[in-house]
Order: sequence, then structure tokens, then C-alpha cells
Amino acid sequence: MKITWTFYPKNQPSVCLELIYDYRLDALKLDSGGIIDRVRNVAVVDWKTFSVFNKGENNEKKAAFAKLADATNFDHPDIDKNLVLPGLQKA
Repeated sequence: MKITWTFYPKNQPSVCLELIYDYRLDALKLDSGGIIDRVRNVAVVDWKTFSVFNKGENNEKKAAFAKLADATNFDHPDIDKNLVLPGLQKA
């Protein structure tokens, strides 16, 4: 499942973030809730985080966004980030 969240940073252009739910992240119970590729504005997230972006209040979405792990620094022994975020680019 995918959704797009558009946010409007103060005095900056709007940003559209594509959020993709990946069931494999549910089992990992990541504190971050997911992984973000800031170059492509794509985040792969667990169900809890996906639900926040889908139906949560704006302050909840901002908090969830702030917690996302940057893909360039993400490392977890149970998942290959290149499978979750194919074509990962260095920032």
C-alpha cells in the first residue's frame, strides 16, 4: 500500500513524501517506524507508522516523520535495506 503526504515547511517549498507499507518491517519493531530515502522522498514504513500517516493528526505525522531512520545510515541484521528500498542512492 502507498500513500503520499505533502507537508509545507516554513518558508520553503512543499515536499511530497511517498510512504510505502512493508509488512517485513512489522516484525522488526523498529523504534524509527521505518526507513526514509531523502534523495527520492520515499519512506518504507511499518503498519503502525503507515496508519499514523494515513489517519493521524498533523502533529502525529510530524513526529513520525522526525523518527524515520535515514536510509544511508540504516543498518539492521535482519533486513537488507537495498531489498526494502531498491536503487538506494547516497545523499
